[in-house]
Amino acid sequence: MEPFGFLAHGADRKVTLWLQRVPEEKAGKNRVHLDFVAGDMEAAVTKVESLGGTAGERHTWHDFVWTMCRDPEGNVFDIMQAQPPTDE
Repeated sequence: MEPFGFLAHGADRKVTLWLQRVPEEKAGKNRVHLDFVAGDMEAAVTKVESLGGTAGERHTWHDFVWTMCRDPEGNVFDIMQAQPPTDE
């Protein structure tokens, strides 16, 4: 497996996330916690599970809804349901 990788969104790559594999094991809390916004949270969580991750608790705070997930190595991240645009 390559030690580096990146995720990019759109032809212009305005949203890019670089990832680096490190040899050290995770000790305690994640060094980074990511929140991903999805148009269809349930489909995104199903995709996480199909790739070997696990879905945890679903949370709600005001109008925000998200599911806590773990990747196959136990790193925690959230998938949040996208909010409709507002006229504000």
